[in-house]
Amino acid sequence: MRILSEMWLINVVFLLVILEFSSSTDHFPFLTLPEARCPESPDNLDFWHLTDFEADLRCLSPVYVKTKIQPIDLRDKCRRKHADAVSADLNPSEVAYFNKVLESGSEYYMCRVEPYPRVVESYLRNHYPNSLESKSDAKLLSKHLNDYKCIGEGWKLAQPCSNTSIPSCYKVIKNIGNSVANEVPAEFNYCGMVEPNSFMASVHCEDECHFLTKNFPSKVKLGLYLPRYANWNKFSSWQWTDRSPTDYIPWQLGAPAFHHGTERLSQLQRNRELDSVPNGSGSQLLLCKKKAIQKRPTLNIQKAEKKQCREEPPSHWNHRCPSGSDSWRIVESEDGVHCFDFVTAPFPLTPYNFNHKLCSKLHINAKLASFQNDIQLGFVVDFLNHPNAANDIIVGMKCKTAEDCEWLDKTKSKTTFWAPGQPQNSTINHIVKIQNFQFLPPCDRAECKKKVITRPLFVTKPMSTVNRSMKIACRINARPVNSCPPVQKSTGIDTVENTKCKPGWAKMNFCDVTYCYKVVDVPKHKQNYKAVYEDNVCKATSPKAHLASIHCLEEHYYIQGLPSETAIGLHILNKLRKASDKSFDVKDFQWTDGSAFDFVGWNRYSRLYTPESIQEPIFPKRRFAGLKGSIEHFAFNKYDDQRSGWTNINTGLKRVLCKEKAEYTSNLG
Repeated sequence: MRILSEMWLINVVFLLVILEFSSSTDHFPFLTLPEARCPESPDNLDFWHLTDFEADLRCLSPVYVKTKIQPIDLRDKCRRKHADAVSADLNPSEVAYFNKVLESGSEYYMCRVEPYPRVVESYLRNHYPNSLESKSDAKLLSKHLNDYKCIGEGWKLAQPCSNTSIPSCYKVIKNIGNSVANEVPAEFNYCGMVEPNSFMASVHCEDECHFLTKNFPSKVKLGLYLPRYANWNKFSSWQWTDRSPTDYIPWQLGAPAFHHGTERLSQLQRNRELDSVPNGSGSQLLLCKKKAIQKRPTLNIQKAEKKQCREEPPSHWNHRCPSGSDSWRIVESEDGVHCFDFVTAPFPLTPYNFNHKLCSKLHINAKLASFQNDIQLGFVVDFLNHPNAANDIIVGMKCKTAEDCEWLDKTKSKTTFWAPGQPQNSTINHIVKIQNFQFLPPCDRAECKKKVITRPLFVTKPMSTVNRSMKIACRINARPVNSCPPVQKSTGIDTVENTKCKPGWAKMNFCDVTYCYKVVDVPKHKQNYKAVYEDNVCKATSPKAHLASIHCLEEHYYIQGLPSETAIGLHILNKLRKASDKSFDVKDFQWTDGSAFDFVGWNRYSRLYTPESIQEPIFPKRRFAGLKGSIEHFAFNKYDDQRSGWTNINTGLKRVLCKEKAEYTSNLG
């Protein structure tokens, strides 16, 4: 009851603070530039510019005009950008800035809207510490930095942010090789593949920025990135590799900048600010970060009276799409984890047959798809794998009038995806479809004239124009892979320093437990499913070893750093496959060591193998040209170095990854 009471009190205080802000002129009085963001809408092609000239933090966006307009017309144009936007006068510094970044010779007016925190909870914790937690308790931990240490060579121990409970370790590595993780090191966490348990570094306060610029080289890349499949934007979709909140991003003025949509990585400048850089370019130095560990670990005596479920936020790492089809695409965004697929539009399409029953062919709970953000729309459009395919997608929206459009699944629209001039005034018997638009960005530099922004936006079209080649988007909530992921059985005393592995095995602590790992070559006469999976080929190397199971993100990235085409312990029993076509159900996958299936690491977002851009696992019934190997009911760590994530394409059971619990040796001295 004590925990419930505390949470209730936190929510009440949080609500009171928000109400206080909403009734004031200055909604967030202590907001700083790195903590702030502007609203964002895909149909505002000029974007909002976040500026703080003359200590005046504002979001500004231009309205281009050919002649002078009346104040009431300017008000309406601003409100089309955002409901709360008003016209704004610029100070001299702002005039100089916009003269550089906007097209010369164009007449424009400026709209203004108030910035707001990237993460409201973090803002309250930093500026109103008593509203959420005691800041002094967190500060006490920083006095005991000597109680923590970093495991491994070359790491620097620090706790620059007072609102963090555990110190961190930092280290610079060089990005070498030729793989998908080299091209986009933040999205596929190159750090975790080279330095176990680490992620490309996140930044959460000014002191941390100062610490990094003082101790590490300039232009080192950090873990802030924009997913490759997301539509390019300035604020909404950027995220940290370690999945921590994006509550502090010290962009330099004008960043992130647009270069054909490829500027999706970040690097730290000497002035303590971040700049955006294209994928595969810039410095090859990466800054890695991981949690420090206590020198004397705390005992963790667990009672076995009742099964405990591990608490973790929903993500694509612990959710899956419905069974029975491999054509669903799982997408994680700020609005949750959803699965998308397509059905062919009926011909003719009418107001009477355009309903959720169309999607029930895929699953009983599937509905016509709504889209709430750039990640959802960008991922789904990109999966169609053809530059013009997006123009044939119908979304689950209906319009009674131009001012009365709603999603048929009853979700509230958070983002406006309408193309310029849309929706049309006459929308009776119209559908809403996606159409790719190309625009020149507002920029006066010569190189900008060659850039083109491609944005999928919404347009209305008469139902009579729908043809048999068009697709209707469907959506369903992804479901957890395990309704009660078990808490890892860790005593807290078996660490990498007081355990041992056999010679030739790698000792790692993942998911709070220390294990031993070894890649083993399989003799030719044993390169078959029965010998490897049913007879446990690993026991020939060590009697207690099994093919490796994977239970957390840190363990997954370590295994991604091993040689490709290495078999792991994920499989489906032969008896669970259909005799007719050897097909299977994804819910039947299990680990050979008997541990819970509570983590999913399939190749979903790197280069997909099939022409249809199907996320793995692929069903055996699929046939396509150029397939190297066979589609099976067991898994490998990855197909090749140009991809990231598990695969069930079998190119031969040549090697396996074995895993066993490390042997405890003694107490810490």
